[in-house]
Amino acid sequence: QYFVELRRDKLCPPEIVGELEALVEEEQYEEAIALCEQEKNFFTAMVGAALAKVNEGYDEMNKAMQDVGAEEAWKLSVKISWLNLLGQTSPLLGLFGTVTGMIGAFQVIEQMKTPSPSMLAKGVYEALVTTMQGLSVAIPVLAFYFYFKNKVGSMIIELGLITGEFLERFKQPKA
Repeated sequence: QYFVELRRDKLCPPEIVGELEALVEEEQYEEAIALCEQEKNFFTAMVGAALAKVNEGYDEMNKAMQDVGAEEAWKLSVKISWLNLLGQTSPLLGLFGTVTGMIGAFQVIEQMKTPSPSMLAKGVYEALVTTMQGLSVAIPVLAFYFYFKNKVGSMIIELGLITGEFLERFKQPKA
C-alpha cells in the first residue's frame, strides 16, 4: 500500500495542479479551496491551507502552507515508522531467545555437574537460532525503512518546492 502512496503522482497529481493553477489564475479561490478539500493529498492540503489565507497576504499564506506541510510530512513519516520499530525490535527478540537458550544451557550444567556437549547443545542451538532469526528480520526491514525514509525525505523537499513555486504568484513585487 505504501509503495502506491509514496509516488509523486499520488501526492501531487499533475491534473489537480493544472486545475488549481487555472482556478487561481482566474482568481476563483473558493472553487480552488473546494477542489483542495475534495481531492485530499499532500499538495492540495498545503495549497488549500494557503488559499484559505489569500486575503491575509503572502506571508500568512506561506506560514499556513508550511504548518500544514510539516503536518503532512509527519503523516508520511508515521506511515513508515512501523518498519523502523520492527527493524529495531527484531534483534532484541533474538537476544531474548539467546538469553533464554543460554540460561537453559547453564541450567543443564548446574544440574548435571559434568554434562556432555550434546546435553548443552539444545540451549546453545536455541540461542543461535533466535539470534539468527532476529537478524534475518532486522537487516532487510531496516534496509527497506531507510529506503522509504530517504524517499519520503526527497518527496517532501520536492513537494515543498512545487508548492512554494505555486505560492510565488501571490508574492507582491518589492517597490
